[in-house]
Amino acid sequence: DHTSGGKGSLAAANAASCAFRAGKFQPYREALFTGQPAESDDAYAQPDKLISVAKTIDGLDTPAFEDCVRNQPYAGSIQSTYDSTIGANKFPGVPAIFINGKQWQIPTSGDLAGAFTQAVQAG
Repeated sequence: DHTSGGKGSLAAANAASCAFRAGKFQPYREALFTGQPAESDDAYAQPDKLISVAKTIDGLDTPAFEDCVRNQPYAGSIQSTYDSTIGANKFPGVPAIFINGKQWQIPTSGDLAGAFTQAVQAG
């Protein structure tokens, strides 16, 4: 979103935090990724879209969740974390895996598990 000027990722991260507070993080996270719009579509910037995803999860469609999504109480800390990590070029994106303080370069092919085990052993 930061390269395209969108706000959906921040709003979705806030909504996921709201779901966590309600004890429904994992099912909400899965529903968000399952219904994730195309990068060019900033649909998750709309509170109603995020709330409609919650309606598919038993026990999450509540006034408290809706208020949390609309008021975005976690957006400031989420933005701050982004700015101090990815925004500060501390790592190029996700996933970012660090082994003994050094970023592991994830291989694009081959035996991923073997390469990871080798990196941990060498770490």
